[in-house]
Amino acid sequence: MLKSHRIYAARFNERLLGAVRVTLSGTQGALDSLRVREITRRRG
Repeated sequence: MLKSHRIYAARFNERLLGAVRVTLSGTQGALDSLRVREITRRRG
């Protein structure tokens, strides 16, 4: 089965808040490498 990777990012007010890598395999996907900006984590 062929796998592909995509990266999705979240932005708000022109700032990058976080990103996640998605590995697609057929009709399923797995999320990994979730990253959230440090200052965003502290804001609740």
